[in-house]
Amino acid sequence: MREAAFELALARPDFAPSLAERLGAAARATIAGIAHARHAAADLARLREM
Repeated sequence: MREAAFELALARPDFAPSLAERLGAAARATIAGIAHARHAAADLARLREM
């Protein structure tokens, strides 16, 4: 899937910026999800200590 997207970006330069924006947004969403899960785990650990 990614290879096809990169081939399309190479074939159509006007598509490349939106591809980069989509990949960047996906990366930010993944990082935010990981951070949220870590905070939730820390909160749960604090509750268990009480």
